[in-house]
Amino acid sequence: MAEYWKASVARPEEVMFLRYEHLKEDTVGSVKRLADFLGCPFTAEEVARGVPEAVVALCSIERMRSVEANREGEHGAARPFKNSAFFRKGEVGNWKELITPEMAQRIDDTVEEKLRGSGLSLIRS
Repeated sequence: MAEYWKASVARPEEVMFLRYEHLKEDTVGSVKRLADFLGCPFTAEEVARGVPEAVVALCSIERMRSVEANREGEHGAARPFKNSAFFRKGEVGNWKELITPEMAQRIDDTVEEKLRGSGLSLIRS
């Protein structure tokens, strides 16, 4: 993660770094930034017609969950598991329901150590 962050700072025209927290904060703005980055920005007419919002709706976690293959399909040969396992709640901070505070502290300490000096820091939610 730190290497991608450094690359995005050094070469912002080639590497886009997008945090999930920021995506959730401003989904439409993030989609517009991504379109700009990819060299196919939305036109003023598309923005006026709500195309960026339509893209957000089509790519939402609710929409992805509703696709039959994602609800019913399986993945993996040796130990298959349902494709639905790929979809959690899609909420910032949901990790608090899945790990203990002690585990979170160990992860935070490790990540802070690995990011030290990179200019990138954790977002705590």
